[in-house]
Amino acid sequence: MRIGITSPIVTRLPGAYNEWEATAGIDELTRIAVTADRLRFHHLTCSEHVAVPVPVAEVRGGTYWDPLATLGYLAGRTERIRLATQVLVLGYHHPLEIAKR
Repeated sequence: MRIGITSPIVTRLPGAYNEWEATAGIDELTRIAVTADRLRFHHLTCSEHVAVPVPVAEVRGGTYWDPLATLGYLAGRTERIRLATQVLVLGYHHPLEIAKR
């Protein structure tokens, strides 16, 4: 069985996130990723949504970190855990930009 986690902090769904996430940043996320890596979790995910309309943000949240920058940063601080985008809206990116990142 492979068990992974969805990154906290980077996506704050209304009613589904903890209060500490509102002020947390990359240091807290790094500690979570390093701990998940040490505990041998299989993967950690991060998703992207661009230009979330206000009515949608009220239901799904309006905070989404750039998944490739976030996962790239975490890759430099972890050893084994697999890093995956849960959602990446390819239409918003040039193919060469994605290839570089």
